[in-house]
Amino acid sequence: MRPTDIVVVGKIQTAHGLRGLLKVRSFTDPPNNFEKYSDCYISKNNGSDWRASVISSVSKNGNSFLVEIENITNREQALAIKSELIGVGRDKLEEVGSGEYYWTDIVGCSVENGEGFQFGKVDRLIETGSNDVMEISGTQGKRLIPFSGDYLVSVDIDQRLIVVVWEPDWN
Repeated sequence: MRPTDIVVVGKIQTAHGLRGLLKVRSFTDPPNNFEKYSDCYISKNNGSDWRASVISSVSKNGNSFLVEIENITNREQALAIKSELIGVGRDKLEEVGSGEYYWTDIVGCSVENGEGFQFGKVDRLIETGSNDVMEISGTQGKRLIPFSGDYLVSVDIDQRLIVVVWEPDWN
């Protein structure tokens, strides 16, 4: 499977106990969606390489999850994969509705306004509560633009282009 076919759904925070359990932070929305996955991939190099693995069990633990992964049977093995990413095949994700997007598909898109002014590319999205915000890096530095229907003209994932109603001098 190519790295682009894998979507990050969580991050291993640390070992939990002596028997190889892992404390994992879910990146899914809602967080409980993390419990749906068994076949997974683990990456030590921030997603540049993935190795297949299997999640044996998942249980909620406060704001995170306790996860058992096949062949991780003791604390030392669990600590060896601390801070690694957990991904699943894109084919395991649910289809999104019209006007909905996976964040992983938005990151890396170019952003411009209706007049063709190019702001740069989306580095990440930030959840603020009222609406998500795109952090964009371009030749004029970093810029924050709401990912909201009030400002979005179009989102073309295939063309990797987002058109917004935003003036070049707005900060």
